[in-house]
Amino acid sequence: QFSEFTVENPDAGRWQLTDKATITLSAKSQTLPQHCWQSEQGNFCLQAMNSSENGWQTAGEFDDIPVDLLLNFYQDFVQLSGQLQGRFALAADPAQNYTGTGQIDLQQGKVQLIGEGFRQAKPFGIKTLNLQYQLDAEQTSLALMLAPDIAGVSPIDARLQTLPLKDFLQAPYQTQVAVQLQTSIEDLSQLDLTHTAIEDLQGVFNADIDITGTLKKPQINSMLSLRDAEVSLPKLGITLNNLNTDISGGPQSGIHFVLRGSSAEGPFEIDGEFLLPDEGWQMAATIKGDKVLLMNLPEAYVIATPDLKLEMNAETAKLRGKLIIPEARLEPTQFNMGVSPSKDIVVINEPQPEASILQTDIDIVVVLGDKVQIRAAGFQGNLSGKLAISGDAGELLRANGEITLDEGSYTAYGRELTVDNGKIRFSGGAIDNPDLDVKAVRELTEVTAGIHLTGPVNNLQATLFSIPSMPQDDILSYILIGRPLSEANAGDGAMLASAATNLGIQNGNALSDEIASTFGLDSVSFVGESPETAAVQIGKYLSPRLYIGYGIGVLEPISTVQLRYELNKIWTLQAESGTESGVDLLYIYER
Repeated sequence: QFSEFTVENPDAGRWQLTDKATITLSAKSQTLPQHCWQSEQGNFCLQAMNSSENGWQTAGEFDDIPVDLLLNFYQDFVQLSGQLQGRFALAADPAQNYTGTGQIDLQQGKVQLIGEGFRQAKPFGIKTLNLQYQLDAEQTSLALMLAPDIAGVSPIDARLQTLPLKDFLQAPYQTQVAVQLQTSIEDLSQLDLTHTAIEDLQGVFNADIDITGTLKKPQINSMLSLRDAEVSLPKLGITLNNLNTDISGGPQSGIHFVLRGSSAEGPFEIDGEFLLPDEGWQMAATIKGDKVLLMNLPEAYVIATPDLKLEMNAETAKLRGKLIIPEARLEPTQFNMGVSPSKDIVVINEPQPEASILQTDIDIVVVLGDKVQIRAAGFQGNLSGKLAISGDAGELLRANGEITLDEGSYTAYGRELTVDNGKIRFSGGAIDNPDLDVKAVRELTEVTAGIHLTGPVNNLQATLFSIPSMPQDDILSYILIGRPLSEANAGDGAMLASAATNLGIQNGNALSDEIASTFGLDSVSFVGESPETAAVQIGKYLSPRLYIGYGIGVLEPISTVQLRYELNKIWTLQAESGTESGVDLLYIYER
């Protein structure tokens, strides 16, 4: 007999023996009468007996055991609280035939999803969480009942039946099993689910799943349905409504799924099948719709009519079909204006880009309707045309077709030029390097002057033209200030000199130098990290130490004035006035 028996664990706490009895041990039999342990966290009782003639048996019960003791099993995806209570009995004869019964209940339970997928803003109560088992000579059975304390959510009822435990343990993966799971939810919004990709999920959900076969090759027959559902996709700025989904079948026979719904007034349907053969997985689906709102953000409003086919497996994806965009408004808010480093620059310990896991093969035709508008980097206008796009989305996409620019305008240096019937041609090359044939024109009373952009994007050629013909510097002057160069002032000349260089005009550097020298300017430069901050800077030394500069925005008519005076070789006083004003004392140190 134990006079004292204490068990202590950092997670489980301190457990002390409270009920004890005489333990009997012999060569043929061993008996442990009921012993009970008590802690601040609950109590636990156990008794056991073993004999060479009759086999062994054990039984016990527990109460007020915190479910937190099992925290390591669920802490990554759910928060669970409450107390466990239950009883168990298990026995085996000398031939290892098992029998027994038992059950576990969760009292005062609360649960909250916290994983990387769906999460819940607050925990909800559990009315019933009950697990029962029964072992006998005929079968092994488990039953789980989970009843959330949420209006409109029916209990989740799951049952498993298989061979007697002895037979199951001899060949667990080959043993026949039967599992049934059922539940229904009248309104998904009651679950208060959140996700990084969705908001405000609501609708009626029903599930009825049957699993037969073996653990190695289960045969799953499912029937899942979603009715009258609605969900918001904040990253796209849209809400999908009138959603109705049916999922049926199993991995071997094929899981067939149909999703119907609408976005704005546009209906869509996704119809497909998912397979789980012996190795990997496969999916094929068709995606169809009519004027579906795909995106509704400040930078993009897109309505599309898709007729696509998607095929996927664990390694590749193929997208085929046609995508019509009858209406869109595109206003990109940011552009990547970074400059690539020279090829002779070596970056030590530069992180390598991750290889694309899924190779995506695209072969689609994109048709732009007559209501596609774009506004970006000073340009606005309508786009129309058709492109055939193909290739690997992670490597190189190629395109064939033509896009027309109509009813457009381009604003630069505070002047608006008309763009009409411009062409962007794709001839099977990289989609980001098409050929341009675009004219930006300024119509004056007696003069028409413009810039003609031709050639591939990575080697654009800009030429000036006019009606009537005139020198290049006068054409540029008419485009930007509306009068010939002879009538321009020094500020106009600085802008013209910078434009000659930065608009990519043929012989632009020579033209820029000619214009700058005409007005006696000492410096003409182009500064800015993006189209929104791009500006022309001009300046002149009034004396060897005194410099005055003037800047004007290319897209935004914002001007700045800068005054700089060199006190000595290392100290310079600089004052600037514009959107922000200030005075700086600069220290120059040369090594």
